[in-house]
Amino acid sequence: MTLETHGPILAERRHRFGFSIEEVARLAGLSPAEVTAIEEGTGRVTMLELEALGRALVFDPAVLLRGEGLPDPRQLRGCFRSHLGESSEATSAHDARTLALAAELGEVGAFLQGLVGDPTPSIDELRSPIPLVDRDHAWRQGYELGARARAGLEGLDPTLPALRPLRSIQQTLERLGIHVAFITLGAWSHQAVSLFRPGTMPVILLDAMHERTRRPLSRRAVLAHELAHLLHDTGTIDLSAAERAPSPRGEALEQRAGGFGPAFIAPPAFVRARVDRSVSAEQIVLQIAREWGLTLEGAIRHARNVEVIPDAEADVLLVDVAWRAGRSRIPGAWEPEVTRDDPRDHGLDVDVSPLVGGLLQDLVLRAYRLGEITSARAREILAVG
Repeated sequence: MTLETHGPILAERRHRFGFSIEEVARLAGLSPAEVTAIEEGTGRVTMLELEALGRALVFDPAVLLRGEGLPDPRQLRGCFRSHLGESSEATSAHDARTLALAAELGEVGAFLQGLVGDPTPSIDELRSPIPLVDRDHAWRQGYELGARARAGLEGLDPTLPALRPLRSIQQTLERLGIHVAFITLGAWSHQAVSLFRPGTMPVILLDAMHERTRRPLSRRAVLAHELAHLLHDTGTIDLSAAERAPSPRGEALEQRAGGFGPAFIAPPAFVRARVDRSVSAEQIVLQIAREWGLTLEGAIRHARNVEVIPDAEADVLLVDVAWRAGRSRIPGAWEPEVTRDDPRDHGLDVDVSPLVGGLLQDLVLRAYRLGEITSARAREILAVG
């Protein structure tokens, strides 16, 4: 295979990611001179070098060998980001590579689910792409979709107590076959990213450094927010370096997902039925927060939106920082840490990548124990990152 044919394709992919030659060389375990020679077509490339570049730039070497082009790594279909409002922060090369790897792992996860015969309900049974009906009040549609999804989930999974609090949103999502991984994203404004393509395992990436994902109560809301994207949104995200500020449609989708989250966690009809309206607004908010695992701010907004406290009283509580600070401790074992098998207990000497740690790690080990994949393949997947 001559370099003259494929060198420019590899150089273009590196440029689209935004990597320097030195960065790609480090990721691939090659020297900068070797990468330069490959891109310029001044010699011949070995299969080992091509595979190394495939790992670094996230592509299947077989695609090049078949004479096909490589897709734009900054145009990701079925990718959604949750961000701080009015953020126009560009996605770094390393974050773009992480998202490309996550999309690839979604394909691996679906393959492994087929190998182990995973009997859990599938997100496909709940997924229904739905257009926005009102950009100015998208949260209202989100509330309707969140309550509908919660009812649909309980119809699929008989192990869930009907309309009772979900102690772990993460475990609930994993029962739907959704991989949740805690990684570090370079963009300070992005707290989570979700990816879903038909026929692949959905993936949610949580920024482990973001304050909202580190705290159990707010993490519940983030995970439910991402579920809204996975169930109801479609489209392709542009990760180009010249990324513009989020579009009005994108902001409306974020608002819709923001309404979906609390309605999924604490279904409005059941909240209205259980809340004691004879007590003060403060006590109603505390009841909702403690019973359903919401932050105090989230419980205030939810109580207002489901009309169990007046708007005016909600506004007062939202600005009363001292009151919220004095009652910030919400009891309950919300979002307990999910325990995973250590690969070393199964004879696999490998450090699990943060990108793989989670449901995907469990699937790899199950497939290995069943003899469906080799130890070499198991180690390779577990170390992807």
